[in-house]
Amino acid sequence: AAVLAIGKLALVFKSVDDENVNLIWSREESWLAEIFGILRAGLRRTSVGLDTTNEALQCASDLVKALGNLAAPYSRELLNNMFESGLSESLIHSLRAISSSLPSEKTFIEERIME
Repeated sequence: AAVLAIGKLALVFKSVDDENVNLIWSREESWLAEIFGILRAGLRRTSVGLDTTNEALQCASDLVKALGNLAAPYSRELLNNMFESGLSESLIHSLRAISSSLPSEKTFIEERIME
């Protein structure tokens, strides 16, 4: 649930102050690296029965929607981790949202789908 909240919080920031959201996030670039690292960890299934994959996928699409091009430096590694989580309805939904919010990744997403 915490991973899901990160993406929702980013969307709230964007909805409250869309004009300055990029300025806020760009000042905190080290936070972005850490947030995306936590998100990638959430995409890994654990052996103790805790599966955060769906929440992490939703968070990924929410973060990219909120951050737009600020998410670009983290998107390729994130997308690779997302594909490693396995084909699911949640993955497809997240990929659609990401390709709409970050068109520069659309070709990469299409190529990975065809693999």
